[in-house]
Amino acid sequence: MLRATIFFLMMTSFIGVQAQQVDPTLLVQVHGVVVDAISENILQATIYVLAPDTENELAITDTNTEGHYGLVLQRGATYDINVKLEGYQIFEQRLDLSATDIKEVELNIRMKKVDLDPTDR
Repeated sequence: MLRATIFFLMMTSFIGVQAQQVDPTLLVQVHGVVVDAISENILQATIYVLAPDTENELAITDTNTEGHYGLVLQRGATYDINVKLEGYQIFEQRLDLSATDIKEVELNIRMKKVDLDPTDR
């Protein structure tokens, strides 16, 4: 059931290449779960996929109620993954999919809360 849910999320988050015919062997499944870094509680966050050179948004998806997300990205490129949730630091990671043999990437994300302690300022 989890795999089916992840696959559904991936297909609904497929980067805007539906209008083009893309060889399925050039696609990479990227999936994972988003949790709080300390408590490991499941978080519902928004995941942004950006082009590193232009910062253009290529895709946006949300985690499901169990914190899972899924994307399908085209192999042969590098992407910036940003995860945002109010009250947490923005998670940023560059994802290099230029290797020719990558088919799946599991990227589990641990979000850190923003420190709102006024004595730290």
